[in-house]
Amino acid sequence: MTMNPWIKDLITFFSSIKTRLAVVLDASGCRENWVQAEWYQWLRQRQEKENVLVNGLCLGQNDLENDKVDLAILGRDKKPILIAEIKVFGEWNYKPSNLDGRGIRDYQKNFSPTGPIVVSPSRFWRGRSTGGILRDYFRLRDYQPRSRSLTRLLVLVLQRNASPDGFGKLISRIEFEEDAQILLDRPEVRVKCWPLTLAT
Repeated sequence: MTMNPWIKDLITFFSSIKTRLAVVLDASGCRENWVQAEWYQWLRQRQEKENVLVNGLCLGQNDLENDKVDLAILGRDKKPILIAEIKVFGEWNYKPSNLDGRGIRDYQKNFSPTGPIVVSPSRFWRGRSTGGILRDYFRLRDYQPRSRSLTRLLVLVLQRNASPDGFGKLISRIEFEEDAQILLDRPEVRVKCWPLTLAT
């Protein structure tokens, strides 16, 4: 199976920042913005300036800040050819609401304590996810226009911990119905990416 060229580029990108990334993950409050900025600089070396947008493309009906995608790349016709959400979490001391905007109690109660938790539209009601990584998953899948040439990427940067808390144990097990690609795998951090399919 041929690897998506955007995924190949992301593997190279995260390999180039791996040492600095391990340091920045300890800087609460700026981690996700730092990754966005570094990726933006990386893409600017390969794309026209006006074609790379950070928090510049709205995925919803209204031009609301919380509906803007982290990163978008426009084609020559100024229509998006790539949209991506980046989530930076850790296995310790992160808010449980980062999972779905609410908490983790239902997941701890309804899923096995081991093995992957596979998220799919048939198993998770969209309205249940008011925030966090699950909301971004559905936002990317549901985004119009319904172009099959549009690449939709959900990227998770996960700082590892020898003693993960409840959220850390859950977030490390989250998978989606699309197969994940490992972009970086080191003792201190793992980066995964899901190329998402168009919602049906």
